[in-house]
Amino acid sequence: MVALGVLGLCTAGAQEKPWNLSAKLRTFYDDNYATLPAGAANRDDSFGIEVNPVARMTTGAGPTAVQLIYDYRMRFFEGRGDSQIDNQHLVTFDVKNKPDDRTTLTFKNVFAYAQEPGVNETVITSAVKTEGSYFNNRANLGLQVNLNERVGLETGYENVFYDYEQDNDTVIPVGARSALLDRVEHYFNLSTRWKVQPTLDGIVGYRYGAIRQTSEDLLATGVAGRAAPGNILPNERDADTHFAFVGADKRFTDVLAGSLRVGIQFTDFPNAQAGASDSAVNPFADSSVTYRLPSDGSVRLGVKHARNQTDVAFAAGSNPTLDSETTTLYGTVNSRLFGQLSGGLVFQYQRSSFNGGSQDSKIDNLAALGANLKYNILPNRLVAETGYSFERLDSDITGRSFSRNRVYIGLSATY
Repeated sequence: MVALGVLGLCTAGAQEKPWNLSAKLRTFYDDNYATLPAGAANRDDSFGIEVNPVARMTTGAGPTAVQLIYDYRMRFFEGRGDSQIDNQHLVTFDVKNKPDDRTTLTFKNVFAYAQEPGVNETVITSAVKTEGSYFNNRANLGLQVNLNERVGLETGYENVFYDYEQDNDTVIPVGARSALLDRVEHYFNLSTRWKVQPTLDGIVGYRYGAIRQTSEDLLATGVAGRAAPGNILPNERDADTHFAFVGADKRFTDVLAGSLRVGIQFTDFPNAQAGASDSAVNPFADSSVTYRLPSDGSVRLGVKHARNQTDVAFAAGSNPTLDSETTTLYGTVNSRLFGQLSGGLVFQYQRSSFNGGSQDSKIDNLAALGANLKYNILPNRLVAETGYSFERLDSDITGRSFSRNRVYIGLSATY
């Protein structure tokens, strides 16, 4: 959930090349690799080794800029009896085209295959690690048109897809990860932008989202109060959601900028069953501030508030949990400390309130913190690094809370 380290360090000469290769080799210690609660019989720790090669290619000739990044991570857990290796693949394809001075077209696709929770997510939908891998793909298509010197129009489409390998079987007959989290999300947005001042843009916008569960596995069966055989299907958690918002983008100084989006979110659950609430209304916010440090570093702080999907679905009663309402606080700090030594800090806090079912209004508090230090042995070619990350989930739901500590030391090389 907290990602730390140098993903690619380039010299001036390397930046002139259209491609870049880097690799990390780390040894680590993880005191709770399965994210199990304290006192669990099978909770265990492990030392391990991580190998992380990254390849980048960038082209920018003419009006079109293209970037392709492949990030592979292999983690070997010495103390894990079965399936000692985790493989993570992250592929980013980013295109920006400016056919003229008034029009900008963008497309970005990020594909992830992972076992660790939270990969390719800003708001964590499932902090608990379970057996099996998952696929996650996030695609964004955008169009920005400046109608004149003061007014602009922005529109776009986002597609998010999840597919978990853990299906219902004889070991997990209902409520496997596929039933809980397999889905496709479609988002369409339209906003206008006004140049209020040279350093201030005002924004009014609308965003529509359609969330559809895709698994045919059951969330539960034999549920009392339902027609036999008492099944609960994932599509009961389908949602249609609408965002109406206003906002601003402000450049305060050459080194300080901020972004603000606030509004209201209306959500309908078209397949909610009798006795379950079929709609929800909540505030919406997505704001951040960025400060560029004089030491070749930066500070970024942000807050988000919206509804999101969750791995909490059914415990008792006759209806499932439909989703959760989440406030997320996050921040990053990167700075050169002195000489060839630099450091970084990452933090994230989420407060989620569950909606519907027997877990209605119960709370998850998730905190994640990471810190690292890097020392240039050969400036921008060979780097020594060490880091620490901490995660803690405090939940009102019995048997869900956990804490996790990880520490690593290693080398990063760039060509």
